[in-house]
Amino acid sequence: YEQETEVVEEADLALFQSKEALFDDVETLLVLFEEKKRRGKKSNYPPEVRFRAVRDWMLLQARGNSMKLLDFLEERFGVAPESGMPLVPNQTFYSWRRKYIRELKKLQAKKKKQAE
Repeated sequence: YEQETEVVEEADLALFQSKEALFDDVETLLVLFEEKKRRGKKSNYPPEVRFRAVRDWMLLQARGNSMKLLDFLEERFGVAPESGMPLVPNQTFYSWRRKYIRELKKLQAKKKKQAE
């Protein structure tokens, strides 16, 4: 099993260090994602589970926790009994993370524009 890593940009970490962004925007994003049409393969996990996992992982990273992503995913989602592989691979988690950050940035830009 080849481990993948992704560099977290400081701008991404700044999004998650704001308590307002973490809690108010997360709930708003969950509502927005539920309203959007879902295409492609359906996830085994609802949006709130996926994005809370992303939020929790980013908080751990922002605090300097040394836990590896693989360990986090195994603890959070479990492993397949027959193979011992995590039920959520790193690549899947990173796609959730990219989507979450993209949507969070859009939401914050929209809020900023409305405030002007």
